[in-house]
Amino acid sequence: MLEICAFKPTEIKEAIEGLDGLQKIIVPILMRSSNMPEQDAQQFVRHIMLAKHALLAMGNYLESQMEDSHEP
Repeated sequence: MLEICAFKPTEIKEAIEGLDGLQKIIVPILMRSSNMPEQDAQQFVRHIMLAKHALLAMGNYLESQMEDSHEP
């Protein structure tokens, strides 16, 4: 399923900060959990990092599009 959202650059920064917060809360819990193998917890960390990089790329793209649209 694909969801399309309209992001502003400031919202992208907030989303990245939210992912950082999620990582700081969830990862220690996963690492202490006896039910989750360490490899699965590390995969979760990897997915968060991929999402952050995707948001950064989207933010850079949006900013470049905004700059291009303001040039005479």
